[in-house]
Amino acid sequence: MKSKEMRKMINKYVPMMLALSEMDNDNSDINRIEIRAALILDQIVSDTEKTAKKKFDKLYHELFTY
Repeated sequence: MKSKEMRKMINKYVPMMLALSEMDNDNSDINRIEIRAALILDQIVSDTEKTAKKKFDKLYHELFTY
């Protein structure tokens, strides 16, 4: 997947995930959001597993680092 396509997908999904994480800060909800983020990346990334993990780590950082 090209970085431009990846950015487009992140721009689409990050606001939804941020809204979900802000609705309830319970740890179980955060875990569900992490799982959703991983599933979304699994669906949109057709790269190697290592590359997908790097992209997920970047998305995780954007979502949960303040």
